Amino acid sequence: MTMKKTSVTRNLVNGHSRKGLTLLLLQELKSRKLSILLHQLGVEECLWLPSLNEPIAQYLGLKTDEEFREFDIMVDKCVKEISDASDLKPTVINLMSRLSNIKPPDVRVHA
Repeated sequence: MTMKKTSVTRNLVNGHSRKGLTLLLLQELKSRKLSILLHQLGVEECLWLPSLNEPIAQYLGLKTDEEFREFDIMVDKCVKEISDASDLKPTVINLMSRLSNIKPPDVRVHA
């Protein structure tokens, strides 16, 4: 998988943009982790769990299916790194740094 180097980090310098994205990613990681744990307990579907993929993709300006797949794969990998609540913040920081590689340079993050 070849990822494009971009300017997402530069676009997230605005504190509001960074905080908003951080909160969205944090909630998505928690939701996916909870879904995995519930599945392990035998709960096959939880319709009440939020999926924030679409708002995050819009927030980041991900346009193509390839960009979205790369994002989804990154989030899935990050969820596997979470063993307890103390892992959430470092995992979100790690994910945000990984995200800087999937956006084309002409797409801007809007606050």
